[in-house]
Amino acid sequence: MKKVLNKIKKIFASPELIKFDQETFINKKEYMALQSLKIDFIESKTINLNELNFEISIDFDEDLRAFFECEGNINRSILNSPHLKLLRTYLEEGKKFIEKNIEKLDYYKFFLAFNIKGKKINLFNPEEKIKVHYKREDILIKVTKLINLYKSIKKTGYLRGKHRGHPIIVLKEPFIKSRFGVKVEHPSNKYEILSGHHRAAVLCALGEEKVKVIIAKDIMDIK
Repeated sequence: MKKVLNKIKKIFASPELIKFDQETFINKKEYMALQSLKIDFIESKTINLNELNFEISIDFDEDLRAFFECEGNINRSILNSPHLKLLRTYLEEGKKFIEKNIEKLDYYKFFLAFNIKGKKINLFNPEEKIKVHYKREDILIKVTKLINLYKSIKKTGYLRGKHRGHPIIVLKEPFIKSRFGVKVEHPSNKYEILSGHHRAAVLCALGEEKVKVIIAKDIMDIK
């Protein structure tokens, strides 16, 4: 009887999922949030993880690009990200080492870089600005969540169990180009991560080479 009750509790406690295709689901809360961002979901597709790029930021790019410099070039691949570097440090040195040396790590410096300008464009309403200020404890919370996500996906699997409705969402064309009209060179075989930077870093740390994502496009008319 107890097992039956626990099973019923799990069913009712499970987040509501929206079916995207035969094999892919999206958590309804995340789906609605992204819809309000004025994007259109196009298709689910399995791609190489090295095709996933961090976004080109209209507000913070000059402050953030240093974290993606590689032999004189800018490489925004998830494989070159502060997020993956932090996970590799965790796997080599452990969480206590990270907590003790957090200020020295790129992941910490990456988020502190947002504090330089202190405000960013609100993608839901490009005419507005959002205040940005990360404290040390805020970043440590992010670190803990990233490590816990790694453990959970390692145990359960990507898009399985409680992660079933959380696919990585990507843009074929970056917002800085589609929404803000900035002319940038964007490789045709790369996708900009819209939602799921930490999930992508976890999969890289787990040694995965391919990932199923949902591709979206910008449909906001800002003219």
